[in-house]
Amino acid sequence: MITGILLEETDGIDKQIDGTDKNILVFYADTDKDRKHRMVIATDALDNDQKTFISSHCWLNTAEYPTSMCHGDVYISVQREPTRHFISYELDGAAFTKSNAATVVTLLSSFR
Repeated sequence: MITGILLEETDGIDKQIDGTDKNILVFYADTDKDRKHRMVIATDALDNDQKTFISSHCWLNTAEYPTSMCHGDVYISVQREPTRHFISYELDGAAFTKSNAATVVTLLSSFR
């Protein structure tokens, strides 16, 4: 378990290659105060309801703005591939803290 922020981001590289945007799930630990070290997280262990929740609520870039959306205790499995060259991270679950609605509305209003 690590406390931090989960975000679903659009990977602009795919758009450059084949014209499509691919959404990826990333994690920023609270210990990374500058938000410079993102961790790409697999979602294979999640059910469809959990994936839908993340797509619906974890899109706001809370790594830059302190809204607390999708912030809390995140449970991650770490595995080394059999070839021992790659390490993969799998999201097992999360317990998010309650978001500050006023902060979220203020942030969304600033994007107009």
